[in-house]
Amino acid sequence: MAKHPKTYEMKVRPIVVEVNSERDSGQKYTVTFAQCDCPDFHYRHDRGEYPFCKHIVAAYGALFANLLK
Repeated sequence: MAKHPKTYEMKVRPIVVEVNSERDSGQKYTVTFAQCDCPDFHYRHDRGEYPFCKHIVAAYGALFANLLK
């Protein structure tokens, strides 16, 4: 009989980032790298349009900028 390699359970936690609104200085949006709680994301997502909003793009930009340091 063939031996099977050990398997390990991994738990992945989503990365959550707060991004400031450009329009409202007191507003912050909670962003994971798959969704945002801003109205624009929900509007576009519900219509099946572009799957990202500018807050998700900003979160990715900040992540990659920090990785390149």
